[in-house]
Amino acid sequence: MFSRRTGLATLCLLGLAAVRAETPTDPLVDAIDTWDTNRLQLAAGQTSDPGRAALARAVLDIYSGRDAVAIDALEALTAAGRLDAALRFVAFRTLAHVDLRNQRYVRAAGALEAALASPVLPDGDALEEVADDLRFARAHRTVRPMTMTVGNAESVALVRDVMDLPRASVDINDRRVDAILDTGASDSVVSISTARRLRLRVSSFQGGVAADGRPVVARFAVAETLAFAGRSFRNVPFIVLPDDAVNVPLGDGVVGRFEPIIGLSVLRKLGRIEIESLENRETLRVGVPVAGEMEPNLLLPEGLPLVRVRAGDRDTELRMSLDTGSNRTSLTPETIAANPGLAGEAIRGRVGMASAAGVRSDDAGSIIPRLALKLGAATVPLSKVPVAPGPRRCDGTLGQDVLRSGGGYAIDFNRMTIELLPGTSPR
Repeated sequence: MFSRRTGLATLCLLGLAAVRAETPTDPLVDAIDTWDTNRLQLAAGQTSDPGRAALARAVLDIYSGRDAVAIDALEALTAAGRLDAALRFVAFRTLAHVDLRNQRYVRAAGALEAALASPVLPDGDALEEVADDLRFARAHRTVRPMTMTVGNAESVALVRDVMDLPRASVDINDRRVDAILDTGASDSVVSISTARRLRLRVSSFQGGVAADGRPVVARFAVAETLAFAGRSFRNVPFIVLPDDAVNVPLGDGVVGRFEPIIGLSVLRKLGRIEIESLENRETLRVGVPVAGEMEPNLLLPEGLPLVRVRAGDRDTELRMSLDTGSNRTSLTPETIAANPGLAGEAIRGRVGMASAAGVRSDDAGSIIPRLALKLGAATVPLSKVPVAPGPRRCDGTLGQDVLRSGGGYAIDFNRMTIELLPGTSPR
């Protein structure tokens, strides 16, 4: 999982005559910081403080993919003086996050500057992250937001690479490549050599990204055009990594290359994506009409899609990172500590996982022999589930072993749903 984080090279904040917020943390701020939808829904429904309720509703709109609605609400909140100083900082920071994920860099910079001008500033990482985001937004002021033009829908054949990750044929700046489709990457990813070959417009800005929790120095670039599945994109943002950061030896002289990646910022604009598995063939289609209703089970906080699932005999509700670029489903150690019944008869053993962020292994890891996950109407029996660190604020990672357990899957960013399609597993 790749996400942009410029924390490897931060701004030095000088001359800010602001008061640092003291503990305890405001419960609404804590709910926003931890993506706690239950507490946010309670806050959104209270009537004693309309400003706090409106902020909670705006955050829930972001999580539900209603970015335009959230932006209007946050702009009204920050302009009307309906929030105290500490919450105004959070509202401006939240507005900047949704602007950044829509590549509206000038507007994001303005919101971040307003956040840092607040008379009350938080302690710790929150302040540093806002400064980092401002540095990134300022460096990309001249970059236009990504746009998409809808053409005739096309079916795209998927192939599995040596790491069993799905790749599709994509035209980037009129050059064809086989790219990994990875919802776990906030933006698309290339190596520096591939960026040169595809003639991406690479900026001089350097920062950092999180790759499964590992900091990696990166640069950033823009593709003038990208064509995929009958859709044409312009001004597509890319994270650019050193070549050695995307090459992983897999043994016997085989080297896996975790790039190029088409990430969430592009995949989300496709709307509904269906991956159909039939007789060992996988096909991607977009824009497929769908009838009936399904309860939303996807969330989109910041640049990471989360899936609501139920696990184990007690139907424990979990929020898992949706990562089409990961070959295995896993649970985090923190989730097992909070829900020991999920571990069952966990055993010690070698835990190995491959994702578009790299290959990880741990010879002293924990493995859950059997675990049932319920995704929508489907129940998927899993075996040998690794217990491994994952993205923060998530209970684990939902990977290709679940997604390929039947006849395929459909991710609908319009209805905010993911469902498994009926059929027989291609494996």
